[in-house]
Parts: sequence; structure tokens; C-alpha cells
Amino acid sequence: MWFVGNLICGGILGMIVDYVSGAMWHLEPNMIHVELVTAYKDGKMQRYAVLGALDDEGQLRTLAVPLIPVTN
Repeated sequence: MWFVGNLICGGILGMIVDYVSGAMWHLEPNMIHVELVTAYKDGKMQRYAVLGALDDEGQLRTLAVPLIPVTN
């Protein structure tokens, strides 16, 4: 589906790169851990999605993404 998603985001060039590099067959990293956490900063509550994956050397890399509340 990522390969097809290039039609929307990456165009034909993105599809060619994914095909030539083999990325259309193998998603890297192959396992990602996501944890939802709550933190407090300056007395305000903020929720984050913390994504973790191993890099090519086997080191854990993490990224904290703040979640934005959606109101209807």
C-alpha cells in the first residue's frame, strides 16, 4: 500500500525509487513500538505517542510526537 500511496504523495518518481530500491517489498524498520504517555509541563498535561525502533547498529531510537486533542 505504501507503493500505491506514492500516487498521492510521491508521484511517479516516488514509485520508481521504491521499486528500484526494493522499498516496495520491505518496510524498514520491520518492527516499531508505540507507547502513549502523559507528561506534565508547566502544570499542563500533554499526551505523546513515543515511537521506538532499532537502527542499523541495533541501537534504540525514539521519537516523541505530541498528540493534538480534537474537538467536535
